[in-house]
Amino acid sequence: MGDPPAPPERTHRIRIFAAADRGMGMGHLGGKVAFVPLTAPGDTVLAAAVRDKRRHVVCRLVEVIEPSPLRREPPCPAFGRCGGCHWQHLPYPEQWRAKAESFRKFVRSRLGDGVEGRFRDPLPSPREFGYRNRVGWKVRWIEGGARVGYFAQGTHRLVEIDDCPIAHPALRERLGPLRAFLQAFPPARGHLPQVDLQVDDEGRVWGVFHLLRPPTPEERTRLREFCRSAGIAAAHLQAGRKETLEPLAPGPEAMRFRVRAGGRDLWYGVRPGGFVQANPGVNQALVDEVTELAPLYRGADALDLYAGAGNFTLPLALAARRVVAVEGYPPAAQDLARNALELGWTHVEARAEPAARAVERLGREGFRPRFALLDPPREGAADAAAPLADLGPDHILYVSCSPPTLVRDLGLLLGRGYRVEWIRAADMFPQTAHLESLALLRRL
Repeated sequence: MGDPPAPPERTHRIRIFAAADRGMGMGHLGGKVAFVPLTAPGDTVLAAAVRDKRRHVVCRLVEVIEPSPLRREPPCPAFGRCGGCHWQHLPYPEQWRAKAESFRKFVRSRLGDGVEGRFRDPLPSPREFGYRNRVGWKVRWIEGGARVGYFAQGTHRLVEIDDCPIAHPALRERLGPLRAFLQAFPPARGHLPQVDLQVDDEGRVWGVFHLLRPPTPEERTRLREFCRSAGIAAAHLQAGRKETLEPLAPGPEAMRFRVRAGGRDLWYGVRPGGFVQANPGVNQALVDEVTELAPLYRGADALDLYAGAGNFTLPLALAARRVVAVEGYPPAAQDLARNALELGWTHVEARAEPAARAVERLGREGFRPRFALLDPPREGAADAAAPLADLGPDHILYVSCSPPTLVRDLGLLLGRGYRVEWIRAADMFPQTAHLESLALLRRL
């Protein structure tokens, strides 16, 4: 005898009254708050409970019965299946308002009401689509063909895409040719899990092919031919961590990016493997924040931690007497040093060293910056917070891509004699749940 049929799924009629985090809508179910994905304030939906917590219920959207006037048709046909975006069903002003409010509530819940009144107006993105200058497209061989796309939310199941509206047009144009090439490229059958493409501020496209085995000479030739035909200026192979990057063929050594500061364009080079912010328009807004703070470090020493190739270092150097820039990835630190020298600046010192170790060393050397900036990766800067506070800068500007590690690290700094002057959210990633933020701290 076979197993009995599963009971029919129980659904509930829920009225969505507000937007929450990650594209969720909030309603009520059984006396608890219900979170339903892909919904808009004003929707009436059928939803099924999937996780019943003590104070809330997480649901699965079954059907939108009565759509909200706020709801829009998502521009991407893969939206709702692809895990890349969360908010395409809401107009941009509504989604950004919800994201910024969620950020404000989260920070206040962790740092207390003392930060209320210290939130500056959030910075929107100049563009809600076509902004992303880099993509990492997953590749899988499914049912006899190469599929290119992103993973579904919370899984490693590929969702094939025909387009990606948040990507820069130069990257979107290459999706079709890439898929066609991979159909006849043997490593795509299980040995090429990802292809990264990035466009620099000169309009050149760069590629990184992630391979699980060394390519044969014939495969290298075919990769080079594809790059030429697709207008990819330079390509690299990567077999693991980014330290394994190797050029596929001779070409330009570094991507070129630009920020505007001090009334001039500052160009800087970044070799593949180095970090560049994904949204140039919002990155420029962050740089503007740094340059507006110039009175705090003009004519003084400044410290830039997790400096990359100089995105914030170079604007700092326009006003500071000396800038020590610390970057843990040696090739990026080398790029930073070269970028400063190309500008003829000798007052910028690049150090290739983990941030915490470098700050401790600087303390032993007697370095006492008046101003410090840090822009750590998602893991934050917990190990560098205490030694940074020991250096005693008058002000610290913390740039973060992760609210949980931001509030953790701010808590460490607040416990060592600093207070929050202001906090500001910036929408580096429209249509997604992610955002950037800045917090200025002052030593008491």
